[in-house]
Amino acid sequence: MDQGTMALLTGLLGTILGTVIIGGALAGAWLLGRERGRRELRTWDSGSAQPVSRMEFERLEQSQGVLQAELERLGEEHRFAMRVLAERASPSSPVSDRDRSDPDARIRTPPGAA
Repeated sequence: MDQGTMALLTGLLGTILGTVIIGGALAGAWLLGRERGRRELRTWDSGSAQPVSRMEFERLEQSQGVLQAELERLGEEHRFAMRVLAERASPSSPVSDRDRSDPDARIRTPPGAA
């Protein structure tokens, strides 16, 4: 065999060997993951998984209630801010007309009241 044929066979053999090694590693990882998943499923089905206690469940419900109240409060703040921005942006707003016409007509707080 000449040098060109030997180089071609070496490259082909390297490609085939690399493909087999990478394919074997992927297949092994897939099989190990599959077996681990089956083992976890058997553990879950056998009832050895820890159930949630009543106290933990009540604590979760309480946390959910707190989150719900906070989200409602944030929603109210957002609606209020949008209403204030809309009033400031509208040209027919009494506040914006008063501010544009006479700057001294604004409500002033007495000194020391703040």
